[in-house]
Amino acid sequence: MAISINWPDSPTEGETHTENGSTWVWRTNRWVVFGSGSSTVLKNPTQTIYDTAGSGTYVPPVGCTAIDVMVLGGGGGGGNSDGQGQNSAAAGGSGGGGASALKRIANPAASYSYTVGALGAGGSSAGTAGSAGGDSLFSDGGSIALVGTGGLGGVGDTGSVSSGTWTHGVAAVLATGGDINIPGQSTATTPMGDFNTDIFRAYSYPRGGDSPYGVGGATLGTSGDQDGVDGAGHGSGGSGGVSVETTANSVGGDGTPGLIIIKEYYGVEA
Repeated sequence: MAISINWPDSPTEGETHTENGSTWVWRTNRWVVFGSGSSTVLKNPTQTIYDTAGSGTYVPPVGCTAIDVMVLGGGGGGGNSDGQGQNSAAAGGSGGGGASALKRIANPAASYSYTVGALGAGGSSAGTAGSAGGDSLFSDGGSIALVGTGGLGGVGDTGSVSSGTWTHGVAAVLATGGDINIPGQSTATTPMGDFNTDIFRAYSYPRGGDSPYGVGGATLGTSGDQDGVDGAGHGSGGSGGVSVETTANSVGGDGTPGLIIIKEYYGVEA
């Protein structure tokens, strides 16, 4: 037997209609059946963002049936360069980008603990390394434990007139616990040639590590003493300081704090 449904006139997005034991929701240009006999209201996904370093408790909204979680660690700080005067140059290494983990969680728990990783500070005194970025965490205290590891801090450097290769890059850090785990961006080794021909070019490289939500501190110029550049956005590394033919030391740029993004879903469309 055919069932007649009295559809409302001029429905609006998300409006629901219950009749003959079924609930329907208006989606763009059509009615979509939602859970026969259910009185749950289906609505568009929402989003919660934590973008300031610190810890707290996340409680899924009422009616939420699944969440997508992304955690990103803080970016590492750049290293300090300690100048040694005429005919010498120093360049601090750049900080690495934070790692990120992404996971779909069905039937969310009542609450989760979270931590947004702090930025890694640039090296502030002569020849000191930058600090690593803080880890970002999301956990239910049991089987769910996402970790976005913070990027490593760039090494410090004391001026030299030598030739050779400086291993100033930092390795990529790893994330754990996600359906997808994305390593943080490493920073390159700094090559160094003869002072009179190549050193200026060599010591203007590399820049801070990037992240999916941030850009590393910029490459510096090639003369004098220059402080490293802070990263931008979230999870990116700061670049190292540069000291060329100067007795000054230049501080490394700061990394940027981590990030957590949670997308919340409500019900399942038939």
